[in-house]
Amino acid sequence: MAYTETKLTNLGHLKDLAIKAQAEIAAVKAKIPTNVSQLTNDAQYQTSSQVTTAIQQAIAASGHASFQKVGAVPEAESAQTNILYLVMNDETGHYDIYAKVDNEMVLLDDTTVDLSNYVQKDGDKVLSDNNYTDAEKSKLAGIAEGANKYVHPSHPAQSEGFYKVTVDNQGHVTAVTAVTKEDITGLGIPGQDTTYQKATAEADGLMSKEHFAKLEGMVVATDGEVTEMLNEVFPTA
Repeated sequence: MAYTETKLTNLGHLKDLAIKAQAEIAAVKAKIPTNVSQLTNDAQYQTSSQVTTAIQQAIAASGHASFQKVGAVPEAESAQTNILYLVMNDETGHYDIYAKVDNEMVLLDDTTVDLSNYVQKDGDKVLSDNNYTDAEKSKLAGIAEGANKYVHPSHPAQSEGFYKVTVDNQGHVTAVTAVTKEDITGLGIPGQDTTYQKATAEADGLMSKEHFAKLEGMVVATDGEVTEMLNEVFPTA
């Protein structure tokens, strides 16, 4: 390919343009930030430190209480409402717990643990809500296997007879009273004798006098007469 002066001049211009473009690209690259800190924080992104601080502030504002050891009870004006202040009590050797309540420092409690009535486990023995004394143990040991403390109530003995009885709500006969004639007649049973004489034509007895008269007027057939009547009703031939 033959190069003319015009072509060579054009190539020279292209070379100059390429060199200029490379220089401009290098300048642009140099201006591009390589760290986040070099960027403008238009979206208000927070750093790790800022996030941690915000979380701690939110926890404090939520009312969450935390313990803090101090040498003396702080003044209410400088104390925080969400701090439980631990102040050493030289007499007990334990911390007293103070808190700010209605702009006043109040003693809530202390960290003393009373173990005066504490009972340690002894072998297989376990603790319960029931107190079991030596006297109760002795009393229980004195009860025989299958024993029943029930004692049937006693009442005065009564001789054989006809009695009215009184019974309590457990079925026990608690009293007896002899039955009288008035008790019997009070039931509608006649008080006079109930034996009867044989009936006659003039007086009632074991049957009325009318029935007696009717029977007396009847004629009793003989055996022969009865046989004759049967043969007529049931002939044999």
